[in-house]
Amino acid sequence: MNEVATRQSWAPNSFSEAESFAKMVASSDFAPKDYRGKPENCLMAMMSGNEVGLGAMSSLQNIAVINGRPSIWGDAALALTKSAPDFEWIKEWLDEAKGAAFCQVKRKGEEAVTRSFSWEDAKRAGLTEKSGPWKTYPKRMLQMRARSWAIRDVFPHVLKGLSIAEEASDIPKEPRNVTPENQGSQEEATETKPYTTEDQVQAIHAEIKKKLEDAVLDEVITGEHRDTVVSKLGNYRELKVLTVYRDKLYAALDEARKEKQKKEQPEPKEDPEEDPEEKQGEYDPETDGQDDLDIF
Repeated sequence: MNEVATRQSWAPNSFSEAESFAKMVASSDFAPKDYRGKPENCLMAMMSGNEVGLGAMSSLQNIAVINGRPSIWGDAALALTKSAPDFEWIKEWLDEAKGAAFCQVKRKGEEAVTRSFSWEDAKRAGLTEKSGPWKTYPKRMLQMRARSWAIRDVFPHVLKGLSIAEEASDIPKEPRNVTPENQGSQEEATETKPYTTEDQVQAIHAEIKKKLEDAVLDEVITGEHRDTVVSKLGNYRELKVLTVYRDKLYAALDEARKEKQKKEQPEPKEDPEEDPEEKQGEYDPETDGQDDLDIF
């Protein structure tokens, strides 16, 4: 058998082994600049990479903390996507006439999904005036943004919540106060730069995951139900659609909780004078013994 095909990346066998390795890497020239002298960050990067199937060294080279969130560089995200068992194909192209990049991804058993990102989109997001790659490599940045949206929407189970580094680097760290000084008019009151839509989407995703974890702990739903919903969250990137989905999900969870509480209540004692035949007549074969509400 081909040696290259059977070669596997090194992985620590225990936490102490991983900790020792992280200390060694942090003190070496092989560590990326942001990880040098920071063994704890090296360890967290390796653990984050392990979650999506990356080896220890690949994790250190491709996982970064950007604006406070673990992120993966776009080329590594593409490699993970292509290695997924349900991956079928991906196409990327640039339409210079429209000033937009396109990415089309096909998952086995599903319709192909196309995402695009244009120069006009970049302008609206305030990216075109930023120094750095948006100035020097604009076509590449359009390509990476279109790719990010496509693979995150179609393969959320592969990335498991990791942000795409090229996209995460464009998210503002915090709101910026642009209040004009010495202005007392209420109309000219504090104007705060809003969080991006992506920030709001990520916040709702985190809120839903917390709600699901609580439901599992309360035995309202199973861990399998939770995992099913989490795997679907990546399909909801539009804020309005995600909000509607969240509200319906919460209503279903509340209904499931009520059903559970009803089943936990002690059954009333039967009246000894009640006719047994009348009691048997109340049996409904379509509802009696029904499983817990399947909200997914």
